Amino acid sequence: MAAVDVHLVGGAERPVRLVLLHGHGGSPEAMLEAAVALADAVDVQVLLPRGPQAAEDGWAWWPPGTACEPQTVASVRDLVSGPRPTVLAGFSQGGAMALLACARAPGLAAGLAVVCGFVPDDVVDLSGGRAALPPVLVLHGEDDEVVDPMHGRMVARWCERQGQGRVTSALYAGGHDWLPETSAAVAGWVDELGLLRPA
Repeated sequence: MAAVDVHLVGGAERPVRLVLLHGHGGSPEAMLEAAVALADAVDVQVLLPRGPQAAEDGWAWWPPGTACEPQTVASVRDLVSGPRPTVLAGFSQGGAMALLACARAPGLAAGLAVVCGFVPDDVVDLSGGRAALPPVLVLHGEDDEVVDPMHGRMVARWCERQGQGRVTSALYAGGHDWLPETSAAVAGWVDELGLLRPA
């Protein structure tokens, strides 16, 4: 797989990075409004990578019915790695990708946000015990007709079973979409993590 293309929102001098992964058939451009809202609400630099697989009118992290390629997980991991604290967030398939990356690389991110996501088979099949996860936020539209809200509950339960006591989970009024209220909720949660405060 070629290197993942990345769009940046916010200056490199910001103390915290947030890597925001689009969903299946999405794109960095489709997440730009959310990225700007997040960068404006909290002092973060937002990275918008593009999935490697062409899908419908956009891109995907893996084709439906297949497993995610290890190289794709490695590319996302490389984006998150670095000296600054980084939060990994994703929408729909991007949320599943974020969960997979954190489950496969303990200590990778300072926080994990899954919006309208699901637990991918790759995570369910992980062997070797529990995954060491960071604090987790799970948001799901209560009227989501693409990824049923039960999947949001399954994400939260899976994370709790890993021994992660800091799982925040909520439904919001909406369907399978990232709303301004979603950005506000993610920004508030990032602020509560305490990453933006001087040590």
